Order: sequence, then structure tokens, then C-alpha cells
Amino acid sequence: YAGYSTCFRKEAGSHGRDTLGIFRVHQFEKVEQFCVTGPNGNDSWDMHEEMIKNSEEFYKE
Repeated sequence: YAGYSTCFRKEAGSHGRDTLGIFRVHQFEKVEQFCVTGPNGNDSWDMHEEMIKNSEEFYKE
């Protein structure tokens, strides 16, 4: 599975007297992989390895 979301983080270095009371944020888009596995055996480790392979293949293309 994959999830897509818009995220916000506080801007680095955006503090000081001239920005008092202003919330400055950095907006970015994020895609995350996730899976659901059982607690027994090596299922979760196998899926973890598969997600790493997916990421590596994505960035090679």
C-alpha cells in the first residue's frame, strides 16, 4: 500500500524579532509505503525488505 499527503513543518531559522507572532511553515508532499503483516514468523522482515527494494527500484528509474 501507499499513502500520499501534504505535510507542513516549521521553517528552520524563521524566528526573530521581525517574525514575532507569525507561524512560518514549509509545505511539501509525501508518499509513504506501508504494509500489514502478522506478528508471527518473518513476514514483517520480508515485507520490509520488499519495501526497500521498491524504493531502490523507484529511484534507479
